[in-house]
Amino acid sequence: MPPKLSYLVNLVVTVVCIVIFPMFILKSHPIIAFILGVIIATIINSILGARWRPWKTIKSN
Repeated sequence: MPPKLSYLVNLVVTVVCIVIFPMFILKSHPIIAFILGVIIATIINSILGARWRPWKTIKSN
């Protein structure tokens, strides 16, 4: 993925999984929902190939 698109996808997936998921899916267990949200966000970002890259690497390309 291009760097800017990768950052945007990573941000959106992370926010949805960490903020939205605990609020609506597991209201009664917020800590477990947060941990599951982090795990799910990591898995989805890995599958989509949305990874953070160092700024020097992007500038040199």
